[in-house]
Amino acid sequence: MLMLAPLSGNGEMLMQNCQERYLETLPYLLRGGLSDLETNIIQRAFPHTSDALTKESRSRLELFSTHALSLDAVLPDLHQLTRLLLSGERHIDIKPEHLACLVSYSLQEIDSKDVATRLEIAGKSAAEKLLRDATTEGLQRLQ
Repeated sequence: MLMLAPLSGNGEMLMQNCQERYLETLPYLLRGGLSDLETNIIQRAFPHTSDALTKESRSRLELFSTHALSLDAVLPDLHQLTRLLLSGERHIDIKPEHLACLVSYSLQEIDSKDVATRLEIAGKSAAEKLLRDATTEGLQRLQ
């Protein structure tokens, strides 16, 4: 853990640079060394975002949730949805298992079999169903 408290103009610039670097590296760390980090910790550490889903992203995610698109076709959209749901600015209430599923798939890039093990559900198909349900709930919460 690293904590910074700027005491000067140079310190303020250093803190700003460190924050920017943190924002750049966190998504990559979640796929590697922090892939076992629990969702509630990720939620507290994740940066705020004021971005919104585009109409096209929302449409693709809706198609994914109804089995009309594959996971590979919506990964960037799913990543953005998850970032929005984690953003503390909105305090969006979503089922914990849905948020954990979204984080596991889109930020930590864990495969279906391992997501099922992590979330203690019955296999790959159940994990993929949970992801589609989580996507549906996430879209509803962002409206």
